[in-house]
Amino acid sequence: MSKTTPVVRLKKSYIELVMDNKLKRPILKIGGKKAEKVYAILTEKFLTRRENDYSEVLIPLRTLPAVGVWLLASYTNNPSEELLDMLLSRTPKVIADFFWDLIELSQSFYKNNKRNDGPFIEYRIALKASRVVRALLELYKLKW
Repeated sequence: MSKTTPVVRLKKSYIELVMDNKLKRPILKIGGKKAEKVYAILTEKFLTRRENDYSEVLIPLRTLPAVGVWLLASYTNNPSEELLDMLLSRTPKVIADFFWDLIELSQSFYKNNKRNDGPFIEYRIALKASRVVRALLELYKLKW
């Protein structure tokens, strides 16, 4: 059993994908009404827990690439439970690798801008990446 437990944390008006409770910096952050929709869909699929000022959905480590790709696809589109189901059953390796590459690319963004705050996948990068992910999903015939 892994000691790392990825979570999607709901705080006031945003959600964040965090690799582990001990890590302070999220991988990805989504705000507004979309965050509430994403969170509602995830609570139907995975276990939840309540902390003092936030609620979390526990993401099994093996499903993290699928959830990460789904969050990116949902960044500029309405979240789709059907797409999440498809990705949980089959996430194309190219798209999963793209998700991890974005984290690495964003780390260089923060080094160049001398910033250590914000999510690993920076907002502007996430917007562009969302369009790329959706196009790749269409190529793989995974549409929502």
